[in-house]
Amino acid sequence: MLDAAKAKAEREVMDGKRKALGAAAQGKSDAEVDRLYQARTRQNQQEAERLSAETRAALSSGQGAAAVKQVTGKTLQELENMSDTEAEALTQELEKKIRPVKR
Repeated sequence: MLDAAKAKAEREVMDGKRKALGAAAQGKSDAEVDRLYQARTRQNQQEAERLSAETRAALSSGQGAAAVKQVTGKTLQELENMSDTEAEALTQELEKKIRPVKR
């Protein structure tokens, strides 16, 4: 029974990969689908990292840095180094400024 449940779970995972890959997975073996899915995942991860680096660069200098400082009162580096408690407090403070309580 455990083997059947494991096989069903693995089939559902493979079906999800095939669905995500669409036409690229059509007619491919499970091993090929796995390889394609891993390649796509790596590509997406690399793209996300590139975009993150670009965004960080834009917010760390020039007008981007000035905008971050103007809105938050902190530099990007200060924001990144905040504790969770400090970040939550800043979030609440900024929300009060953005959405004042209506009376």
